[in-house]
Amino acid sequence: MIGRTRRRTRGRRVAGTSPLSGSLKLFGLLSVLVAVNVYVFFIRGGTSLTDVLKTAALPPQKGAALSSLAKAGTAGRGRGKLPVQPSRVGVAPATIPVEDERLVSAVLEPGDTVRTKLLRLGVARQQVEETVGALRTVADLQKVRPGQTLRLRLAGQELRGLDLEASPVVTYRLSRQADGRLRAERTERALESRAVAIGGTIGTSLYEAVKSAGEQTALVAALADLFAHDLNFYLDTHPGDTFRVLVEKHAKDGEFIHYGRVLAAEYAGKAGTFRAFYFKPEGGVAGYYNEAGQNCAKVFLKTPLKFARLTSRFDRKRMHPVLHVERGHYGVDYGAPTGTPVWASATGKVVTAAKRPGSGNTVVLAHANGMTTHYYHLSKLAKGLAPGQQVKQKQLIGYVGSTGLSTGPHLHFAVKQGGAFVDPIKMKVPREAPLPARSHGEFAKLTGPLGAQLAATPVAPPPAAHAAAPTN
Repeated sequence: MIGRTRRRTRGRRVAGTSPLSGSLKLFGLLSVLVAVNVYVFFIRGGTSLTDVLKTAALPPQKGAALSSLAKAGTAGRGRGKLPVQPSRVGVAPATIPVEDERLVSAVLEPGDTVRTKLLRLGVARQQVEETVGALRTVADLQKVRPGQTLRLRLAGQELRGLDLEASPVVTYRLSRQADGRLRAERTERALESRAVAIGGTIGTSLYEAVKSAGEQTALVAALADLFAHDLNFYLDTHPGDTFRVLVEKHAKDGEFIHYGRVLAAEYAGKAGTFRAFYFKPEGGVAGYYNEAGQNCAKVFLKTPLKFARLTSRFDRKRMHPVLHVERGHYGVDYGAPTGTPVWASATGKVVTAAKRPGSGNTVVLAHANGMTTHYYHLSKLAKGLAPGQQVKQKQLIGYVGSTGLSTGPHLHFAVKQGGAFVDPIKMKVPREAPLPARSHGEFAKLTGPLGAQLAATPVAPPPAAHAAAPTN
């Protein structure tokens, strides 16, 4: 009996503790709810009582209902939550922002190729290969040179467009099409052109005379080419000789770019007076002719390279500079820097293109009438040159060097005629075909005014005259 009473008492004590614990829990829950409402209606921006009253006082705005729905849908969401998808009614679809293009300009430096330059500029490798492949359809990338400019349009690593300025005139352009492919094109800018008259006097060389007249080296090369069949500019130029030339000059925005055609030219001196006029016969090929209508071109060049000096003449009893024995020198030597281009003196066929013990890298050409020409001591042969190949006059066949028995860079040039060596300087060489008789009248109408203009062209004094200073 006593045990039952104790058990009931213990049970009442346990049950008696529940009201106090439940009250504490209820009080805590109510406190939390009050705090949430205080935050929402009095503190949080946009939903506080003050903000609600302000919004109610504002006049209704267009689209207010839709805006309220959007706000209601996002109310109470924390950072990083996705926005509610807006209604399609009256709302523009979302667009993906396009990454802004950036322009990059770079100049090709020595050793650069288009491929290596693009990789260095941060273009993705796959797009570099795509770009090079597209450029090859319009440009010879082997001719890309230092100083040329690349201009790119990039979006990240994607190439949207490219301009390769090969010259002030020619640009190769790539543009990304709608289908994602690159479109390649070659554009050429028109140049301003005008004919000018230039004259000069020889002091020590044609090169110095042309430079003294204020002109570029390219004009020296043009004159040397024009009179190469009649004059040896390493032997036939003398102080006091004069030149006159009418030549086209091409410019861009008033800045000189390059020379065009030589319209007429004259060289006068101890070796004689030589004139050349540009003319295209009806139904024929354009070329240069003297006043009598004879072709200025001959079947054989007296000198097969530019800008050299005669260092040794034809001599059947010359002392060899390396072997120190008397041995005939059956040709002429032209001293020139290693790498100077060497031409074929006449149209013909390659007989030899190989290295020989004494003559080093050697080229022998066979021509009409049993004539052969010989080119010794070359530093290297022209790419692809091989026996049996046909070459044209002035075609590149090799480069000046000092291979074989040689004391320095030079070209040994020899000519065989009828199986025997002859002096190239003293050879009599026939001219190419003259003007046809039917063209003489038209040619005379051209040469009259041009000849008068040449004669009236003043000549600049020789370089030495510019250097001389007056004495007091």
